[in-house]
Amino acid sequence: MLHYKIIENFEKEYTIFELSEKYKIDEEILYKELENYYKEKDNLRKFSMINYNIENNIAKNNLKSIIKDFEESLGTRAIAKKYNTTRYNIMTEIKKYYEFIGKENKYNELINSNNKSKGNGKYKLTKGIIEDYKNNKSILSISKTYNIPYTTLRRMLENIK
Repeated sequence: MLHYKIIENFEKEYTIFELSEKYKIDEEILYKELENYYKEKDNLRKFSMINYNIENNIAKNNLKSIIKDFEESLGTRAIAKKYNTTRYNIMTEIKKYYEFIGKENKYNELINSNNKSKGNGKYKLTKGIIEDYKNNKSILSISKTYNIPYTTLRRMLENIK
């Protein structure tokens, strides 16, 4: 039997992904449990409408990959462009996600680490770039691999060693 908080949060249009993260339940199991709950209440239409609203919200529908991109230091502008939505929507959903699962500290850490660097901030240092640089891969080959201008990458890597 589902806890009333799970049902309440689902009706507030939190995604199955968010609910599974917060309550530590497998996504498939949670989906089936919610579906069965609404079947028993003879209100499957409500379940379908909530899912429809979530699926038609670009940021909510792609939340798992948006969070992954955000945690890999991709900027919110780049994420918004990738999913063809506004930066505001991306920022709102990311913040709501971390508040919902109770990890506001991680959100603040990530948002501060993703701040713009010198210049226009179009390019970000990812873990892969830093690892390649520390493994003595040349800046030129890294710039070609990650499609970042050589001079920009050299400037970004000045403080790393």
